[in-house]
Parts: sequence; structure tokens; C-alpha cells
Amino acid sequence: MVTGSHGIALYTGRITLSLNAIGAAVLDVPSAGRGEVEAAASPTPGVHIFCQPGGRVGRVKPGVLRNTDTKEPYERPTRHQDASRPMFEATADTLQAQAHAVGEKRQRPAGATRLDDAKFFAHVDAHAEEYVLRLAEFVAIPSVSAEPQHRSDVERAVLWYQARCEALGATTTLERVGMQTLQDGTTLLLPPVLLASWGDPAAEPDKPTLVVYGHLDVQPAAKEDGWNTEPFTLTEVEGRLHGRGASDDKGPAVAWLWAIEAYHALGVTLPVHLRCVFEGMEESGSLGLPDLVRRLGAPGGG
Repeated sequence: MVTGSHGIALYTGRITLSLNAIGAAVLDVPSAGRGEVEAAASPTPGVHIFCQPGGRVGRVKPGVLRNTDTKEPYERPTRHQDASRPMFEATADTLQAQAHAVGEKRQRPAGATRLDDAKFFAHVDAHAEEYVLRLAEFVAIPSVSAEPQHRSDVERAVLWYQARCEALGATTTLERVGMQTLQDGTTLLLPPVLLASWGDPAAEPDKPTLVVYGHLDVQPAAKEDGWNTEPFTLTEVEGRLHGRGASDDKGPAVAWLWAIEAYHALGVTLPVHLRCVFEGMEESGSLGLPDLVRRLGAPGGG
């Protein structure tokens, strides 16, 4: 499973994930096989992510999907092309298949506790209303990166998310990434990039490390643009939650936190080390992020 600010990539097969100079996911998908996703030419050596066999691909931006055998762009199968292929497989079967695929290379750390799926989803269901209330609080911050008058709101969204990470035991750092020059020549401080981490690879080298990217800014939105509801007021309509950023990317961003929170509440140690990068300028070209990635990826850069 590969997740990003624009969705999830799930593929049958061994997928190679690399990060380009600006941290964008580049995926290579072979024509056959299943198993482990490895990070190639990544600024973080030893990163391992797992794909879900028998799955589908979502939108990973800006990703390049190519068959590693033919080098041709990968055409993902649809239900019509292969009706026999299930969209998703049972979680337990998927995990078992992945464990066999990893084999001798990656073993579950000694003493690790396996998460009980039934208890996990029961916990999620029991706290669903709380999750919605928290998302409503986050959506209410008009973190529009394209509008200078909301730059302080973008920073407020970053600080909101940082506080949530720290409450769940993360080590966090705010990285300043410079100034933005506007069209009229004035300059504006770019919002900081949030780095958050859980786990210590040096202390537990047998655990894989998962790198997570997300963004906390949103596109402009106003009721007069055609919204049926107030864009910065999370509103449920026929079972769907409407609000600017609810799906891109505040909803997915907080979903990581609630998953971590569930692990803690159930007394289960996270099975991976997490290294998270959350920015506040994705909707405006990720200004400042490429330089930060190059700096941190350089020898001795952090």
C-alpha cells in the first residue's frame, strides 16, 4: 500500500518506490509477482512499504507508473478488463501473503504484538463521532495557501497538526523553508514544513520504516463559487461529509493520527517506524519543499 495526498496505490506485484528530487513518488510495476515494495534511490535507506496483492491503484501525484519489463506506461486493469480479480483481498490473507513474500528478509520483531482487526475496527466505530468532530475543527481552519491573507491560517493548521502528533508521542520539528515573492514584488514567509516521527530505527533495526507525505493547505473556496454548504463548515449531507479539505488532504492526514491513536489505545506497538512530512504549500506548487528535501537528503543533512 502506497499512500499520498492524492490517494492510495495498491497493486499485485513487487513494486519499486523511489522518491525523486522533490519527494514525488515514482512507482515501477513488474508484469508478474507479488510482495514487497522497496525504496530505490530513496533519501532514506532501508524504507520498506508493502503493496496489497489483488488491489487497484489510486491517484498518486505526481507519479509515473511503468512496467519494469517493457518500460511502457502501466495500464491498470479495470473490473471490465478482469472481472475475476477482486478489488481487495481479506486483510488477514493479504498480511499472510506479504509475510511469505518478505520471507527471510523481514521478520516480525521479537515480542511484537499482532493487531486484532476486530478490536481495531470496533475501536474506530466507537470513536467515529469524535473523529468527525476533530475533522470539523481542522476543516474550520481556512488554510488557503494561494491567498496571502490566509497565510497565518496555513501556519495555524500546521501547528494544529503538530500538537496532535506530539499528543500521540511523536518527535516533531518545524522546518522553515524561506520566503515567497508575490507578483507585486512583496515577500511573504512560507509556512513551515512539519517533520514528525515515531520509533527509533537504531534501537529497533528489524522494523521497517514507512515514509508518509501529506499536505495541510487547501484550495480557495467560497459559497458563491457554487458550494451548497459553507466550505469551511464540515457538513453531513446524505451520509457524506462536505468541507474544503475533507478529502484533500485534511481527512487523509488526520486518518493517520487516528490509526496511531487506535494502536496506542489497544496497547499494540506500531509495527513500523514512521517518518512523516506534512507541508502547507502543496496547493501552490510546494514552494520551499524541494530545497528542504535536497538538504535533508544530502550526506549529513539530517
